[in-house]
Amino acid sequence: MESSTLGSPILARTPTDWPMTFYIRIDRRGSFHTYPHVGGPFRKLQEVHDAIERYLEDRRHPTMFKEQDGVSLMDIAIREAMYWPDGSRRNGPKSQMIEESHSEMRLLVQALVDKYNDDHNRFGDLAHELKDVMKYQYISEGQGYYHFNFTTKTKRADAFGCGTNNLFFVEVEVKFVNEEDEKLVVSCFCMVKPNDNGHCYGCVNNGSIRMKHPNNAAAYTAGHLELPSGCCSGDWIDYDEDEKAEEDNIRYMFKGMDDPEFLKEFLTLPPGATPIV
Repeated sequence: MESSTLGSPILARTPTDWPMTFYIRIDRRGSFHTYPHVGGPFRKLQEVHDAIERYLEDRRHPTMFKEQDGVSLMDIAIREAMYWPDGSRRNGPKSQMIEESHSEMRLLVQALVDKYNDDHNRFGDLAHELKDVMKYQYISEGQGYYHFNFTTKTKRADAFGCGTNNLFFVEVEVKFVNEEDEKLVVSCFCMVKPNDNGHCYGCVNNGSIRMKHPNNAAAYTAGHLELPSGCCSGDWIDYDEDEKAEEDNIRYMFKGMDDPEFLKEFLTLPPGATPIV
């Protein structure tokens, strides 16, 4: 069984008011690689941030949020409440949010597999190629963690038994940096067998009962605390109302906000208050 050393963390950047996370892997030569791909490899982190900004600007909806003839400020405010900057709905159906979560987690796992290959000099026929992300679970125990099961294949078997269908367990610790950035530190990366049955309260109590953990419970950090069931399940609300119904509800909540008298009252400072310049 192979096990990964900690190495450098994966960086996660979630730009403010965008519905996507960019994962940044640093290889052993110090170059930065992005998931999804936005160019590069890059030599400096600031170059990565600049490339992400360009990537997002290219996807910003060209007209939806701009003042136009016949479009009131109220309409623009409603659009901002309903849609992301790229024009996709903020509150889409549950199936859409699950699909987006799967895609995002696959990007993270791909970054983890590429990091593993780089850390262990696994190139060419011995490189692991990601096949399927089987399970993933976020666990909150004061500190945040992810648990993953996924499969890989290699073009040639090796002394560790890696071949065409390898099942892995990975634990990643999530470390907060700021409102846009996190560090994801690998604390366990190992092959498991289908009959391995290490116990994890964090996965079982949140519905991921089929997640395979190493039999040696000391191999992973999270999941040893029996917290209330469903405390961090990550379930989504299923927004089944159509766009017109959602717009009507938001317009009702914003009712009066485009009234000049309301704006005058709203913008008037209370007696004795000093404006912040």
